[in-house]
Amino acid sequence: MHTEQHRRLNERTRLDEVAPGAVIGFSQPTYYGELLRLIQAHAYELSEARGEFVSLPEATRDWYSESWLSALEAIETTGLRRAYDFKTPGDLYLWTSQKLRELRTTDPRATWTDAAALLARQPVDRTHRRETLAARRKPLPTHGDPP
Repeated sequence: MHTEQHRRLNERTRLDEVAPGAVIGFSQPTYYGELLRLIQAHAYELSEARGEFVSLPEATRDWYSESWLSALEAIETTGLRRAYDFKTPGDLYLWTSQKLRELRTTDPRATWTDAAALLARQPVDRTHRRETLAARRKPLPTHGDPP
């Protein structure tokens, strides 16, 4: 399931072409669809701002450099990655993105760092840690990937 969802994400966004070397994985296969919806929303917002259609691969390139990399930096510098080391970077991105959207409902100037710092202060639930690790699977390599 993970492999198929990962393949679909790459097929639609061309992530492997627009951000070579980018590795985005999740503990749950449904998270790939959630990320795709966020990238599609980003494409819509870019199209609106530019007044012209922005393709999904072009939006993915912009999303990767403006959102993904910024979020990962905030996740690392706030200690969120260290506190929740059992979660994948993709899981942490989605969680932080959700918190950022929530914060921006009352403060449009909220940043990735604001969201990640709030999450880093939340206590880690041992049951959640155990369940996340048990459910975690990696996509199978495709014919072009090294084993």
